[in-house]
Amino acid sequence: MKFKGEEKISVIAIVYNVEQYVRECVESLRKQSYDNLEIILVDDGSTDASGEICDELAQEDERIRVVHKKNGGLVSARRAGIGEATGEYTAFVDGDDWVDEDMYEKLYLLAKIYQTDMVLSGIIRELPEGKREDRNVLPGGYYDKSRLRNEVYPEMLYSMEKRCCLVDPSLCNKLFKTESIRASLMNVNEEIFYWGEDAATTFPCLLRVNNIYISEFCMYHHRIVSVKQGNDYKKEKAFERLELLYKNLKENFEKTFYAEIMAPQVNGYYLHMLNKVISDSLGLDMMLFYQNLFQYKKEDQAFPVLKEYRYILNMDQVEAGRKIALYGAGKVGRDYYDQLKEREDIEIVLWTDKRYEMLANSGLPVGSVEELKKLSYDLIILAAQKEELAENMREDLCRSGIEQGKLVWIKPEV
Repeated sequence: MKFKGEEKISVIAIVYNVEQYVRECVESLRKQSYDNLEIILVDDGSTDASGEICDELAQEDERIRVVHKKNGGLVSARRAGIGEATGEYTAFVDGDDWVDEDMYEKLYLLAKIYQTDMVLSGIIRELPEGKREDRNVLPGGYYDKSRLRNEVYPEMLYSMEKRCCLVDPSLCNKLFKTESIRASLMNVNEEIFYWGEDAATTFPCLLRVNNIYISEFCMYHHRIVSVKQGNDYKKEKAFERLELLYKNLKENFEKTFYAEIMAPQVNGYYLHMLNKVISDSLGLDMMLFYQNLFQYKKEDQAFPVLKEYRYILNMDQVEAGRKIALYGAGKVGRDYYDQLKEREDIEIVLWTDKRYEMLANSGLPVGSVEELKKLSYDLIILAAQKEELAENMREDLCRSGIEQGKLVWIKPEV
């Protein structure tokens, strides 16, 4: 039996090269027990038959509208969809997933009963080996603004203790007041992807709303196959895009009243996502690596390679009385900085890195290259393991207006 709600829900489905799944996705929307829906299918420049299938489905149901656009990524597609939305509430679906038939009825009723701006639910992960239900870490129930400030905002993006988000960032397991989610989407950089699109939208939206309700329902089915179509794009310029996500989150949070409590969470989330990128690229879990490394040090076990691994700066090439600037805050730079601090006969005028903002927020005493231009120094040591990287650093500094003759690379010893 259909439930005719008073207010319209706009369901935006993003479709990109999912011809084998899109019919199942749209059928799950057409069968919703909540009848007052508009279904907006955004074809984000598909190169397979997905776009044609969307057009066919629109002929079968007057609630379906199709938007065809040039491929621009998930954020761009969601913006195109929200621009067409006329409902008081909005929900999102990925074109290769599906939802239970009563999902939007249940979320809508919770929104109306508790008069909330956002309703959250769990997700069913459809894995090749079976299903897994993932719920939010936070307890279910109603959260007014006071409770949001005290229980949600301090660790919603990243909990250092639990090493995860307290709120699942996915847009697809939520029902939003349209005006709230539209405002958040407009502040997201369209170049962001690689897990970051949802976080860049959901968490600023959470700061904007007055209240939420966290349900215990799991009704959204997220399809995960061994080689999910379209995943190759995630590895393209992954580190650059991750840095873009970091900057976008940081800028958005700085505009709010909650900048102070969000800043350390952004850093923790960045490291969490960086670990995912490295894990995908190298198959190495960096969090586990460092956890084991610290544990070996703590327990004083016999792992000399891990315990004593350090880049050594040849101090014979650093003359006494010199004013030194250090460029680079990676592993080499951090080791060099520690050694240079021990020299009482030299002065470190500045330690700098092109990622100085992120590093400074993490607690390192790193400044910008612009600061370097205002200082007096004798030489700049390029902290790099290999000469090729040092040459890249040299070129970066020269483009920034730093004098070439004062740049020195000293090959590190291990």
